[in-house]
Amino acid sequence: MCSDLINDWHFTSPEAVQLLYRAGTYAQTQGRFSLAKDFLVHALAIHEQTENAEATTTAALYSCLGLVYNDLGDYVQAETSFQRSKTLYEQLLGTMHPEFATILDNLAGLYDAQGKYAQAESLYLRALDIRERTLGPEHPRMAIVMSNLAGLYVILGKYKQAEDLYQQALTIDEKALGLAHPDVAISLNNLAHCYDAQGKYEQAPPLYRRALQIDEQTVACTIQGSQDCSRTSQGTMRNRETCVRPRSRTNRHCQLQSRLWG
Repeated sequence: MCSDLINDWHFTSPEAVQLLYRAGTYAQTQGRFSLAKDFLVHALAIHEQTENAEATTTAALYSCLGLVYNDLGDYVQAETSFQRSKTLYEQLLGTMHPEFATILDNLAGLYDAQGKYAQAESLYLRALDIRERTLGPEHPRMAIVMSNLAGLYVILGKYKQAEDLYQQALTIDEKALGLAHPDVAISLNNLAHCYDAQGKYEQAPPLYRRALQIDEQTVACTIQGSQDCSRTSQGTMRNRETCVRPRSRTNRHCQLQSRLWG
């Protein structure tokens, strides 16, 4: 195992941190959250012992670790990690930076998962405002917070507000990513679920069918390895944050907010 080799040979280079980070994120995508935590804790320990360790990397690793603790249901450790990341980002980038908005969204997701809905709503709204001011109202990262906030409103029974946000998120994703992107399928499912929750059963099936068609196309493209398919369904890569419930944003795996390595 890479962690054992790094320990045995006392590797402390940025490459060792990178390897552990990648191993941790892969383990998370496989649902092996305890293993993911071990890799990321190790990566953070090596990084923090490095002379002149880059603070933005430290902040991003804490945020990433917070997502894994959230997956494990260890909300105390998750909040501690997110708060440390939030403090670092605030010191380094200020409170009107897109990455600061990301950690707010992650922290909101944590409160959302615990049923602390008032705290979650406040942070979602703050993250949304920061992103709109810094990235613009049609940036694809706006759709992420919109979807998470809309999911909260569904839980609270605020269906009109949820529906409006899901529709906005879908419009943003379609415009920014194209009609056949997997994230568009997620937004379609979100809106369909919102219709279901309101009893608008005739409006949901067309959206579910369209989402299923996109998912099937994505799977076919992955199997075939088609370059044309790759451009339509996998060509746009975005740094994404956590989501609380699968219907909002299904990619629950940890990704660093800052692009630390290529």
